[in-house]
Amino acid sequence: MDSGGYGPGSYYVPVMVQFVFLFPLIEKIVYRYRFAGVVFFGGCNLLYEILQRLYGMGESCYRLLIFRYLLLIAYGCWLAVDRQKTKIWISFLCCCMGVSFILLTCYTAYEPKVIIYWTGTSCIAVLYMLPLLGMLIRSRKFSAIHAAGLEWMGRASFHIYLFQMVYYGLAADKLYPLFSNEPAALIFSVAFCLMGGGLFYIMERRISGIRIFQAGK
Repeated sequence: MDSGGYGPGSYYVPVMVQFVFLFPLIEKIVYRYRFAGVVFFGGCNLLYEILQRLYGMGESCYRLLIFRYLLLIAYGCWLAVDRQKTKIWISFLCCCMGVSFILLTCYTAYEPKVIIYWTGTSCIAVLYMLPLLGMLIRSRKFSAIHAAGLEWMGRASFHIYLFQMVYYGLAADKLYPLFSNEPAALIFSVAFCLMGGGLFYIMERRISGIRIFQAGK
């Protein structure tokens, strides 16, 4: 648990376990207080960042706790229960803050004093995309767009994730040295995990469709 598993995305399982217990509370508060609930959980998210810095939390522990996702979860709940558009000045301010933080932490020599882990996906960095996400989800034209391939990968996403965990745990270290550069290794890894996870999804559906494996049959 302390090491966080093997490879990218290994924090997913412990975070999802926490999500199961915490989500009903977040949803209830956001449903009742709407945007004020989002602001509240955004503040809780920022408080977590401050506390982890004050107490010297290690990155291996930081990545396994769901509290760094409180703002995103609350905003997702708000989009589901409230169809009102965010005020333009709030959206503009969020975008500027998010873009500025990413530019400073990822493309300059500036080192943040509080949010020192996963800065590119922190609660400050994601502010640039929240208004854009809300605008796209509420757009009827965007909602009418269908991409069969992406939709299929979405349904198979958990199987792809499980295959990815096996890949990074058993094979990635042996295969990466075969490539001349990191981008090529990354492209191969993504393609291999998509194909392997997709095949796993198809096989699992075929097996679970056999009558002997169906509950109550």
